[in-house]
Amino acid sequence: MGFQKKPLSKKDIEAKEERAMEEVRRIKMPRKEDLELLGVITNRVGGTQIMVLAEDGIERNCRIPGKMQKKIWMRADDVVIIKLWDFQKSKADVIWRYTPAQADYLRRKGIIDRILEKMENQ
Repeated sequence: MGFQKKPLSKKDIEAKEERAMEEVRRIKMPRKEDLELLGVITNRVGGTQIMVLAEDGIERNCRIPGKMQKKIWMRADDVVIIKLWDFQKSKADVIWRYTPAQADYLRRKGIIDRILEKMENQ
């Protein structure tokens, strides 16, 4: 005798779709003046290290800060915002990970198409 989930009503389904659309209304975008770039995760290197292909075409070694390590899981092909280090431009910190709905929105708008094209060419 296990717990059975009751089926969602039409009202619940509409509310769920509304929340998904609400999520896409405002999206955090990278601020160029703060050395922030869009990127796509190519692979994980170690515990807190990932490789990210940035929008400028350079693949960088990025660090996941402590406040994001346990709360937000990063996987390959996730879209992220990275902040370049002031003293070493080949490395960066991940400051934001887009949800799948937000990433789809960015793809539809063509914002991350050039990053994906660079990934396919490599």
